[in-house]
Amino acid sequence: MTRFWARWAAVCLLVVQLSPAHAVTQEDAWQLQMSRAMTAHRAGDFTEAESRLRDALRMAEDFGPQDDRLAAPLLALATVYYDRADYAAAQVPLERAAEIFEATAGPESTKFATLLNALALVHGHQSQPEAARPLYRRALAIFEAELGPEHLRVGLVLENLGGLDLAQGHYAEAEPLLARALAIKERAFGRESSEVAQTLQTYALVLRYTDRAAEADELDARAQAILDRTAGTN
Repeated sequence: MTRFWARWAAVCLLVVQLSPAHAVTQEDAWQLQMSRAMTAHRAGDFTEAESRLRDALRMAEDFGPQDDRLAAPLLALATVYYDRADYAAAQVPLERAAEIFEATAGPESTKFATLLNALALVHGHQSQPEAARPLYRRALAIFEAELGPEHLRVGLVLENLGGLDLAQGHYAEAEPLLARALAIKERAFGRESSEVAQTLQTYALVLRYTDRAAEADELDARAQAILDRTAGTN
């Protein structure tokens, strides 16, 4: 899940579209704070990153309540809080960013679905499965409709939802989700990818909990062989 969160954060920051309609000096100041915040975040200085992002957020309030430049520091703040394992704090800016994307990109957009998936992750980390599950399912429906049932983003949400069901002991529900996620990731990354190994390990847990130890051992062995081969290459 952490890998997906990092991937999500990068995608969300890249999709922010800058508007030339505001004063250059104001936008330059906002961009400078965002840049310095990202530098601090990459260096692991979360306190400095948060401070810079709060400054950028204050500046972005002047761009309007539905401007993507307002969403950018919100998303970045959520990432900082997530990386600090402060999931309750991450939820607040995520919810506000989701409202912006729902209004600007639309309630059936992949941008909005990405935020739904991120919010579901945050709820899951707070042991709130009943809040997470409908968000995952809504994100999944949007991605399937907009990108197709075999798209990697569909696979990632399937894996997250399967992991949630696994944690709740809903093994019958988890298995088909993880089987489908595995097939999508094998097509996207290749059968020998470390990304596939992660899914194999999760799937193996379902098999083990449903008294299929031999099948679980087979998947675990395959996953370990992949990890041994790819050690130091990721």
